[in-house]
Amino acid sequence: MRTAAFLLTAVFAPAGIRAEEKDPKAAAKVEPPVVLFAQPPAVLPGAPARLTIRGLRLEAASEVRFGAPRGLKAAFSVPVLEKGKVPLGPQEKPERLGDSQLTVEVKVPPDLGLPSLSFVAITPAGESRPQTILLDRGASPRAEKEPNGGFRTAQEIRLQETIAGSFGKPEDVDLYRFEARAGERVHLEVIAARLGGPADPLLVLYDAAGEEVQSRDDAGGSRDPILETTLLRSGWYYLAVLESGDQGGPMYFYRLVSSRRSAFDPQLSVADPP
Repeated sequence: MRTAAFLLTAVFAPAGIRAEEKDPKAAAKVEPPVVLFAQPPAVLPGAPARLTIRGLRLEAASEVRFGAPRGLKAAFSVPVLEKGKVPLGPQEKPERLGDSQLTVEVKVPPDLGLPSLSFVAITPAGESRPQTILLDRGASPRAEKEPNGGFRTAQEIRLQETIAGSFGKPEDVDLYRFEARAGERVHLEVIAARLGGPADPLLVLYDAAGEEVQSRDDAGGSRDPILETTLLRSGWYYLAVLESGDQGGPMYFYRLVSSRRSAFDPQLSVADPP
C-alpha cells in the first residue's frame, strides 16, 4: 500500500512541484556583486577618468554609485560602459583578482574636498559593499620608472611625495633611493590592500652601504606595511618594495607614500579598510 501511494503521488503531483524537485537551482538565492578594487586606484577631481572595476558577479551590473566614505551621502551614479567575465590563470584566485570586471567613466567634482570616495556596483541582485578610491590633490603622483630592480638602478625620489607603482610581473622588486639627514624621522607606507588590491607588499629600508636598517610587513590589521624610524646617519637610503608572495601582473598596483613627519598625512592615506 505504501508503494502504491508513493506511485500515485509521483504520477498525479502538480507539475510545478515536480519541476522544483528536478531543478534545485530554481530556488537558489542569487547573491549580490562583490567589488574588489578599481584600476587605476585614484582619480584627479575635475578630470574625466576611465575606471576598470574588478570583482565577483559584476557581469550583471548596470551602474556604479560614488559617494563620501562612511556612507554614500550626496552620491552620484554613472552607467556601466562595458562588462563581462575575465579569464584567470591557474594560479590566480578570483577572490583576490575577481572573475569579472566592468568599465565606467567618472568625473569627480573639483570642489569636493575629500581625500577619497566610496563606490558600489548595482545589479538586479542588489548592491556590493563599498570599496574606496583615492582622490589625487594638486599634481598627480610620480610614476614608478623601470628598470628599478637593483641598487644601481634605484629610482630617486624625494620624501613628502607619492609614487604610483606596480608589481608588473611575478618576483618584481622596485627600489627607490632618497637623501636624508641624521636624526630625521621618516614615515614610509604602502597603500594597496586597503584599496582592495591583490598585492601583499613588503618594505625593506637599507643604508648607503646596503645594510638593512628595518623591514616591515603587515600593519594595523591590513596587508599594507608601514615603516617608521629615526635615521642615524646622513646620506642616501634605499627602499625596496616587494610583493611578499612574489606575485605580480597589471592589477598589482600600489601607492608609496613618504613623509618626514612621525604621523602620516590622513589626506594621503587610507587609515581604515572600507
